[in-house]
Amino acid sequence: MEVRKRRAKGSGSSSPSKRSGRQGKSTSEAVDRGFTVAIVLTFLVLAGLVVGLAFFPQHVPRPVSRGVSAGLGALGLQSKRYAVVIDAGSTGSRVLAFTFSRGLLDGRLHLEDELWREVKPGLSSYAEDPKAAAGSIEKLLDEARTRVPEGSRKTTPLTLKATAGLRLLPEEKSKAILDEVEKTLRASGFHPEENLIEIMNPMDEGVFGWFTVNFLSDRLASGGELDGSFATLDLGGGSTQITFTPGERSILGLQGRKHFIHDVSVMGDDVKLYSHSYLGLGLMAAREAIFKSGNPPDKLQLKSPCVTSQQPLPWKYQGKEYLVSNDGASFENCIKVVNRVVNGGNVHMPQPLADKEIAAFSYFYDRASEIGLIPRGETEGVVNVKSYIYEAGRACDPDANPNSGFYCVDLAFISSLLTKGYGLPQEKDITLYKKVDGHEASWALGLAYNTLEKKKD
Repeated sequence: MEVRKRRAKGSGSSSPSKRSGRQGKSTSEAVDRGFTVAIVLTFLVLAGLVVGLAFFPQHVPRPVSRGVSAGLGALGLQSKRYAVVIDAGSTGSRVLAFTFSRGLLDGRLHLEDELWREVKPGLSSYAEDPKAAAGSIEKLLDEARTRVPEGSRKTTPLTLKATAGLRLLPEEKSKAILDEVEKTLRASGFHPEENLIEIMNPMDEGVFGWFTVNFLSDRLASGGELDGSFATLDLGGGSTQITFTPGERSILGLQGRKHFIHDVSVMGDDVKLYSHSYLGLGLMAAREAIFKSGNPPDKLQLKSPCVTSQQPLPWKYQGKEYLVSNDGASFENCIKVVNRVVNGGNVHMPQPLADKEIAAFSYFYDRASEIGLIPRGETEGVVNVKSYIYEAGRACDPDANPNSGFYCVDLAFISSLLTKGYGLPQEKDITLYKKVDGHEASWALGLAYNTLEKKKD
């Protein structure tokens, strides 16, 4: 009975091979359904991304847009565009070679790569040897050639913009330098732009610098809505620039300064910008004016309350070699001289600036980084105005810092420019940049972008 029962039970159940077949079929169907769902979801995501990029590119997160652009570029579906810009500043010359791709879906330029190299001194230091100035530029062109493929060089726009350093030289000397440099540029193999070499329009310097920082920070919304954009402060060697969007706000004190407001095109939208460049209030030019204050005009051995060193400090600027000696160094004595120089620059104090988010770069960043206000190795940081003032006080104290080099004069000038010049409160925070999103905070990117956009038209 027992054996018979077992057999009966066994004969009434499915065989192992039949059960395995049904389970295998079930598993296969589940896998097929999973693949189908995955394919449908992937299609929907990609379709949504395509629609977003095609019709609403301004709302697509920048990392996503860049990722799609890079992916399409890797597949050979987007052509690359190159541009080479040489920034001939007062203290050095820099080459920036940019690699862009134009989005297949959104039609916008995406920055993929950037080369930055510098040589010192600046072109203005070659006032007596123009051919040597051209030699310094040739070194930079060699660097650019390593980044731009040979087959693309003939169509790669090349331009050199000299800034405040050359504007401060006698015209015949600056012309001699530019003539020699132009010969080198035209023989470079790159495509010389119509304005291949020129002393830069000061307004362009400010506007292109503003564009660069806001473009890299993803703050340039479409439709001309720029209320969230940074106001930018650039401090070069010979000049300083301030640029921001006033929006609908009226700005007081513009009588006689109507040229501070500009109508510009930003990524296809017409907007108004407040922008001005102050020639002579760059860090090096201001340093010279501060040191020469109270001294005979043509004297090279100077006395100043803005150096704490007990030994005369040597300093070269614009082909002149100065020796600057301590003359009652203290913050109080120094800031009086500095304030006179800033006031003499007739700086306009735009009242909307204090309410703006402010980004500053060039020497604003450099000095803050060197004295530790920004951690070592960081390319950006937030510093308030009071910190500059505090550090200026320390650098100008001969007991605490008997050999502070040029930090006393430089930090005192920055403090005065921000407060007495632009009217910023001491509690105001400023975001300082050396790089934004891994790229140099420089007007050169704005110029390169503008040049390629014009070629598209």
